[in-house]
Amino acid sequence: GSIVEANARALVLGVFQNVDPAGPAAAIDTALGGAIRELSLRRMFAAQLGQVFVMPAARGALLAEFVLLAGLGEFDEFGAEAPALVAENVVRTLALAQVEDFATVLLGAGSGLPVAMAAEQLLRGLVAGVLHADPGRVVRRVSICEIDARKYAALLRATRRLAASGRIQHAGTQH
Repeated sequence: GSIVEANARALVLGVFQNVDPAGPAAAIDTALGGAIRELSLRRMFAAQLGQVFVMPAARGALLAEFVLLAGLGEFDEFGAEAPALVAENVVRTLALAQVEDFATVLLGAGSGLPVAMAAEQLLRGLVAGVLHADPGRVVRRVSICEIDARKYAALLRATRRLAASGRIQHAGTQH
């Protein structure tokens, strides 16, 4: 489903440097009255790769209490392994803030990165974040939102394939 309607304490969006919010980020930006675009324009959030910015969500605009903006860096320099780094930092930040559940989209999927690769890297980063930065296991639930039926089907296939392969179990041991 749509991340705008997600029932989680925090919503996580990937944001590229010097790129106006698009797709899910644009929908959340609209719900927040243009706050994401304003933060970018005023250089309050630079969207550097791995940078995170947590913003309280306006009451009533969303079900979530917080919106976490995850920096994806320069669009032209976005690499296949970037989602893992960003996802790990997201988990680290939310665990420190005692946020037990969040919803996200496939980070960087709008860059042309294939859905299967974006899904694998996102899951690797989430697992690594829990293993390295959440010893108390604060983060208990992650919802991955997707409204495009074909992308959702590809996300499910990639997630099932990765789970069956056992490769995700070793995500925390590779750097």
